[in-house]
Amino acid sequence: MERTPGSHVTEEEFRALFEAGRPLRIADLRAKLGVHQTTVWRLMERHGVLRSVSHNAGFCALRPMCRFDASGFYETRGILFFRDGDQ
Repeated sequence: MERTPGSHVTEEEFRALFEAGRPLRIADLRAKLGVHQTTVWRLMERHGVLRSVSHNAGFCALRPMCRFDASGFYETRGILFFRDGDQ
């Protein structure tokens, strides 16, 4: 799905993709939104989305849905996230 020129992704539209409470593949996020990869990175930054530290940083999750352990890691479905980002 390609978005029509000039249309914008709303906050509600973006957050709705995460309603299931599971991490999403970044490639799937791009496809569902119908936007360029650069736009996906900007939206992720704006909405506090973390990239996985496993799976070649190919997954993302909203920070509030992550339950970090004492070491700062969150693991779900074999996908690992770090509290301080993907550095």
